[in-house]
Amino acid sequence: MKDKKDKNRKKVSKLTDDEFVGRDTFVNSEEPMPELSARERRRLRKLEEKKRLRDETERKLKEELEQQKKAAVKEAPARVSDDTEAEQKVGEVTPAEAGSEAAENAETAPQGKEKKLTKEEKQAQKAQIKKNRESIVLIKREPEDDDEDDDELEEENDEELGDIEEELTEAHDEEDEPDEEEADEEEPAQRKKKKSKVTDIRSARKKEKMRRHIKTYIALIIIAVFGLVVYFTRDSWVPKLEGILDKPHATIINDGKTAEGNFPISFDETSVNSIEPFSDCFIRVDDHHIIFYDEAGNVLSSQSHTFANPVVQTAGKRVMVYDNGGNSLTVMNKKGELFSKEIDSSILLAQIGNNSNVAVITQNEKYEAVLTVYDADGNEIYKWQSYKKVIDISFDEDGEGCFITTFRAENGLLDSYITYVEFDKEEPVMTSNGVEDLVLEAEMNDNGDYWVIGSEYFYKLDENGNQLFKYEYSGDLIDYSLTKTTASIVVKGVGKGRGTLTIFRSDSDSDNPNSVIYTDSGTPKKLHSSGSMSILLSENSIDAYDKAGNLLATAGVSSDYVDFAFLNDNVYFLDVREINKIGFKT
Repeated sequence: MKDKKDKNRKKVSKLTDDEFVGRDTFVNSEEPMPELSARERRRLRKLEEKKRLRDETERKLKEELEQQKKAAVKEAPARVSDDTEAEQKVGEVTPAEAGSEAAENAETAPQGKEKKLTKEEKQAQKAQIKKNRESIVLIKREPEDDDEDDDELEEENDEELGDIEEELTEAHDEEDEPDEEEADEEEPAQRKKKKSKVTDIRSARKKEKMRRHIKTYIALIIIAVFGLVVYFTRDSWVPKLEGILDKPHATIINDGKTAEGNFPISFDETSVNSIEPFSDCFIRVDDHHIIFYDEAGNVLSSQSHTFANPVVQTAGKRVMVYDNGGNSLTVMNKKGELFSKEIDSSILLAQIGNNSNVAVITQNEKYEAVLTVYDADGNEIYKWQSYKKVIDISFDEDGEGCFITTFRAENGLLDSYITYVEFDKEEPVMTSNGVEDLVLEAEMNDNGDYWVIGSEYFYKLDENGNQLFKYEYSGDLIDYSLTKTTASIVVKGVGKGRGTLTIFRSDSDSDNPNSVIYTDSGTPKKLHSSGSMSILLSENSIDAYDKAGNLLATAGVSSDYVDFAFLNDNVYFLDVREINKIGFKT
């Protein structure tokens, strides 16, 4: 019994000592005291205050219990003495008998009375102890405040507090454990009542936790339903929201003043010229030379060529120039030539990828189109043939595959086909159904769909080549530009000097353009894209638009310009006689 009591005292001591960890615990520790947030400090202060109040109440109850025990012990001998005197007066006895009887009563009667009275007192004390014990348990189980921090603590310690109730109950029961006769005399109703009080407290706590869980589940269901509604209605509100977010505070109006120094760069107006941006410089190709210029117009390098109809293509840090209708192509960087190729058949089209692969389209007696792909060192790595004529080829983003646009005319009807091939696979990855239009270019966007530019319509195909929608142009097609995120198309507008710019976005499922811009600064000439920005050159101005159709920047320009290159907030214009430069901040 003693060992059991010691064990219970240790349990109670552990509960009271380990339940709260004060600051002093960490002061003498070798490890540094952890940093506490403001929320944790508030919670600790509340716990310490509740512990203090609980300990104070428990101490008062124990003191009151001890006083009651002491009072009962003092009153018991007095009552026993009075009862003994009364019994001695009852009956007539001889002096000897009286003496022996008094001696016997002095030994037996007080013990019997004391035992009887002690039993009654113990019953009263037991009731008081039970009452005090229940008060202590209720103090231990006192509900926390309704603020969020205490609710979390209450849920975490719910099981631990239940153990405290049982251990405190066992400890008190063992300290005042009655003998077997008293245990047998205890009423079953009292036992049931004692157990039911603890059960009622636990039941109330479980019901409260259940109510909180139900509220949490309802809130989660509401949030999930709201998220689904937002997702399925995104087409109606996302474009409007993005238009607001993308809208600039003000359109930048550049002065359009041409740069001085090495500009303008003049040349013979009878020569064939083209201009392309390249890395941190730009390139001009004429009848006899391929020239690299820095941003200030200084010549970095110049190489001669013998191409009759030179066409320049750039990708990464390499430039490919080929002779359209001829048999030669050259790959170079701004330091010089890297390799040249002599092709057996006439070159119809050629393109260079971001990984420096080169694709060349030729034809022979058997096939209308023969695709040959060379790696960065000029070695042949892939070949593909078709009985249909090729209109265009374009590499995918990593340069490991390309899109081939072919067409076929039968019975007066024209059908175009888009084929996607990867150079490590023998069979095409995708071949579209016939498109009743002359397809000029196709490219995959970052949503896995295909942009398709036709001469009369704009199309979008899914990853399997099935048509998702087509959009009819409102005028004659002038120019277009395709990127991973946008498809920009400019057509001739209604009225002289007008145009219409339409922009489709890859993140939209709409069958209509996401932006339509009507221009009135002269007939549109050229359209280029830089990132998600579309830059349009018209007769009287050059304008930059974001993907939401907002005008970012504008500048007045000469009507003689026929093409341009945008590089590092500068625009380099090409006309029939010279190259000019203007600052163009966007």
